[in-house]
Amino acid sequence: MLRLFPWLVAVLLGGQLSTVSRPIVVIGDLHLGPGRDASGNWHAVEDFRWRDEFLRFLEALKAEGGNTDLVINGDLFELLQS
Repeated sequence: MLRLFPWLVAVLLGGQLSTVSRPIVVIGDLHLGPGRDASGNWHAVEDFRWRDEFLRFLEALKAEGGNTDLVINGDLFELLQS
C-alpha cells in the first residue's frame, strides 16, 4: 500500500512519479507534550519521554543516506493536554 501512495499523489496532482526509489519510514503517536517543568520533573500529562532515543533514531536514518521520506502518521503533538 505504501508503495502506491506516491503514485496516487502524483496522479491526483497531475505530476509525474519520480523513478528514484527512496525508503519510506512511517512513525506515529509520539504525543509530544510540555516535557519537563522548571525543576526538571516531568509534567503530569507528558507521554513522550524518549527524546534521546528518538534523536538516535533520526541520526540512524540520516546515516543511511539521508534520503528517507519520514511520514508522521497521527498524534505528533499532545495539544489537548498541553
